[in-house]
Amino acid sequence: MRYLSKDERREEILQAAMRVALSEGLAAMTVRRVAAEAGVATGQVHHHFTSGGELKSLAFVRLIRELLDADVVGKQAGWREQLHAMLGSDDGRFEPYIRLWREAQILANRDADIKGAYIMTMEMWHQETVALIRAGTEAG
Repeated sequence: MRYLSKDERREEILQAAMRVALSEGLAAMTVRRVAAEAGVATGQVHHHFTSGGELKSLAFVRLIRELLDADVVGKQAGWREQLHAMLGSDDGRFEPYIRLWREAQILANRDADIKGAYIMTMEMWHQETVALIRAGTEAG
């Protein structure tokens, strides 16, 4: 194992958590599973994150940010196409992200960390949707 700074190691673990979440879901994202994916000891995960819940919620928010930042319809698309894409894309590449969002909605009822992350991602989505609507309104 090569030496990584504290921030680099933390990011490596977070990236591993994101891969596990996308491929297996939030419920499967245990500290042991993430440690195995990252190739580190479970103690390293606990060293860099206060809890498995913190890691899970950070990974979820980062994944949803990736989804919201994805260029679904292209830079030249009009505001209507952009809004349509924001409200629901038929692009199959995003299905793992949508599945994750649905899982988080269900888990939010019994997991405070996920509930906070889910609310945050819904606010992110809402702000971007409102911005698209405003842009469309201004464009006539």
